[in-house]
Amino acid sequence: LYTYRPARIQAHYLGGTGALAMKSIDWRLADVWTEPEQERTHSDDQIYRIGGGIHAFQPLSESAPLSPAPSLKNGYVTFGCLNGLHKIEVPTLRLWAQVLAACPNSRLVMIKSLFKNEANRTHFLKFATKHGLPEDRLDLRCAQDGESHADLSVYNSIDVALDTGPYNGITTTCEALWMGVPVVTYRGNRFVAREASALLHYAGYPQW
Repeated sequence: LYTYRPARIQAHYLGGTGALAMKSIDWRLADVWTEPEQERTHSDDQIYRIGGGIHAFQPLSESAPLSPAPSLKNGYVTFGCLNGLHKIEVPTLRLWAQVLAACPNSRLVMIKSLFKNEANRTHFLKFATKHGLPEDRLDLRCAQDGESHADLSVYNSIDVALDTGPYNGITTTCEALWMGVPVVTYRGNRFVAREASALLHYAGYPQW
C-alpha cells in the first residue's frame, strides 16, 4: 500500500517499527530513547522524535487489585516473564541464568496458556535448561485459580519482571508497571531493543 503513495507525506510507526528501506516512507516516528540522534547506526530514515515518548497504554478491561509482593509471603524473590515465547532467544536465557545465580533461592515463573499442553512445556523446559537455567528453579505453567491474563492478576505472582532481548516486551512492560511490578531490561543497539528502556525512562525508573 505504501508504495502506491496514497498520501503525500507517509510516516511509519506501528508494528515493531524500524528501518524499512522504502523510498515511499518519508518519516519514521520515534523518541529520544528509542532513536537517540548520537547513536543512529541502522537507518538513514528521517526520524520525527515525539516528545514524551511514542507509547500509550490503557488496560483493555478492569484490572485486578494490587497485591503485596509475593516475596513477603514466600521468603524468596520470584522473577517472571510473560513476553511471547518467540522473543526468548539463547542470549536471553543465558542472561536470566546469571540473574538467578546472583540471587540465591530465587525462582523464575513463566505463565503462558501454551503451557497447558505438556508437550509445549517439555519442549521449552528442554530449551531453557540446555542454556543454563536450573530446572528446579523454573515454574512453567498456565494461569491458576484466581489468576487471569485479562485482568492482569497474573502479575501478582511476580516480584520483578525480566524483559527479553533484542526484541523487547512493550505491552507486557506496560502491564507489569501498571500492576506495580518492576521491570528489568537490557538496553540494546536498535529500536526494538530500546523500547522497554524508553518506557522505563518515561515512567521515571531509568535505573531499571
